[in-house]
Amino acid sequence: MARPLWIIGLDGMEPELLTRWVSAGRLPNIARCIERGASGKLLSTYNQLTASAWVTIATGVNPGAHGVYNFQERVPGQYRLNLPTSANRGTPAFWETAGEAGCRALVVRVPMTYPLRAFNGVGVADWLAPSPRHPGFTHPPELAAELVTRFGWTHWGEYWGDAQLHRPDKCAMAFRRLLRNADTSFAVFDHLLKRERFDLFFGVASETDIASHTLWHHHDASHPSHDPSAPEHLRNGLLSVYERVDRRLGWLLDSNEFNGNLLLISDHGSGPHLYGPHCVAPLLEAAGLTVRRQQTPPRVGLLSRARSALTQRIPWHVRRRLKPLEAATRAQGFTASLLSHIDFGRSKAFAYVCIQTGEIWLNLRGRDPDGLVEPGREADELCEYIRRLFMEARDPRTGQRPVAEVRRREELFAGPHMDVIPDIHVRFRDDIEVGGLTTRLADGTEITVAPPPEVFAASPGLHRSHGVFVACGPDIRPTDIPVEGDLMDIAPTALALLDVPVPAHVEGRLLREVLRDSVSLQPATACADVAAAVTPEYSDDDLARVEKRLRALGYM
Repeated sequence: MARPLWIIGLDGMEPELLTRWVSAGRLPNIARCIERGASGKLLSTYNQLTASAWVTIATGVNPGAHGVYNFQERVPGQYRLNLPTSANRGTPAFWETAGEAGCRALVVRVPMTYPLRAFNGVGVADWLAPSPRHPGFTHPPELAAELVTRFGWTHWGEYWGDAQLHRPDKCAMAFRRLLRNADTSFAVFDHLLKRERFDLFFGVASETDIASHTLWHHHDASHPSHDPSAPEHLRNGLLSVYERVDRRLGWLLDSNEFNGNLLLISDHGSGPHLYGPHCVAPLLEAAGLTVRRQQTPPRVGLLSRARSALTQRIPWHVRRRLKPLEAATRAQGFTASLLSHIDFGRSKAFAYVCIQTGEIWLNLRGRDPDGLVEPGREADELCEYIRRLFMEARDPRTGQRPVAEVRRREELFAGPHMDVIPDIHVRFRDDIEVGGLTTRLADGTEITVAPPPEVFAASPGLHRSHGVFVACGPDIRPTDIPVEGDLMDIAPTALALLDVPVPAHVEGRLLREVLRDSVSLQPATACADVAAAVTPEYSDDDLARVEKRLRALGYM
């Protein structure tokens, strides 16, 4: 019989910081795991975003196969956006596969699991759930009331403060909440683990990621917003969060006398916000490929302002019951402003959310309602033109070329859900800040663009291309050789440790180099059907709450 397997996600934990602070003796519990087993890095998804990364971990396939790529995805064939949830995932998660083989799982706060699908075990959804009161927050449903009573969660998902993170008081508030919620995350893990015996536990602590978003400018002395006179607890804030998570990890392992196999993973790394992708949409507009819609500002009367002010005084949980949940509201929701300025009848290409990479859509005839670009030769020529615009671009301040590569989606992804992935991806270097781009159009005209001013007040930290991997336990082979893996490799490796056959559709490889010979790879099986998901209910207020969380982290 397979030993219990715990997988603990340390969202956004940066491998270089982990190595530095382990060597300095600041993370003794993680150091103990590394000494007893194996460690290394995991290559993240191309866009290095939470939405695609954790679903890739869960399924063992690339985003083109599982169907989740960003927090704002186009509705295929329309100029509308959708907030993806677990209902968009088209491939089974490894805990669902293990459940069919008889393994009972505990899955807690893994991103992109809201609303929770039924599976063999117990689950708590992630922060895309507007509140713990929403259907699909827990499995079984009655668990939600117990957790709210025990842990409060009155302000579910609101623990990083607001987006004004360059203000020391706001950072101090976010820092205090991060430490408090790191404690809560592991307390929830411990509470649920003590309810019954589970073959598989998969829990994610998001505090390490949020700390990087909110505190990076205090941690990094080279950051343009770094203030050497800031309070010491803020300058050491990121380390403090890592230390708190390490301490709670040790407590969790000791409290449960755990002697099974343990994987510590992160979905991506972290680093400074370098602003390059924010130049993509302005450059497309300056090049004439995106055309703005002529808009007349709406006139807001005194009565409308008074009604709005009065409405804001009504508690959100009351307001959502007063408003009908229209299908159009759920489909469009908070993303309307990202596309409303584009005149699609005159635009050949456009971009609406560029965070870690520049993501560009062609306006294709036959696919898009007002498509202008003919698929085939014309589309290929436009892609090559866009590639040249970005690859030859220089930062006007430094003369450096900040774009590392420009790739088409077919070069990066494959599968039945390619329609949610943009046509062109612009990847910037992760070692230089970008103050603007200067390039030449086809007629030789030189254009220069800069990131919008508001992005410089946004999240000081963003993601990097590699996450953390640590493994230890009776079935893990100790080694000093660094592991080089991919997020897709976690699912097959987890199933092998659970002695469950890996489905044939899984693309990731088994990390055989970290497993003892006693772990046998079962013959591949056919892909099981994906369990039905509860249809998520998002009122206008619900979407506004989720939008606030995404904006605070720099995802919008």
